[in-house]
Amino acid sequence: NLKLDDKYEDLVNNVTVSPVKDTQIISISVQDTNKQKARDIANEIPKVFTKEAKRITKANDIQVIDKAILPKDAVKPNKMMNIAIAAVLGMMIGLFVVFVLEYLDNKIKTPQDIEKHLGLSVIGVIPNEDMA
Repeated sequence: NLKLDDKYEDLVNNVTVSPVKDTQIISISVQDTNKQKARDIANEIPKVFTKEAKRITKANDIQVIDKAILPKDAVKPNKMMNIAIAAVLGMMIGLFVVFVLEYLDNKIKTPQDIEKHLGLSVIGVIPNEDMA
């Protein structure tokens, strides 16, 4: 009815139909990159379903409770949540890298390191002075 350019498989993947618990109500949700198109699909499915259900089951009491409306914001992706997750993961990875580099650093930097690792006594130390 809407003359969509989508393939059947794409439409099936974008539409979710699920029963509402302990009722005879069916919930239809549609996800699409175009919010007007998603709204139109979500509103057209109950119209077609009502006609077909009346034709097949001879039921006269099929009603649409709510119509789809245009969403104000995008459902996916949640940019703030993605930024927060990226920040936390970035800090965790950064700390991990710092700890690994510190753990793997085996340079001798102080006279105490010479005595500790090599077992040798230090006779003298050349001071590090800037010659500026």
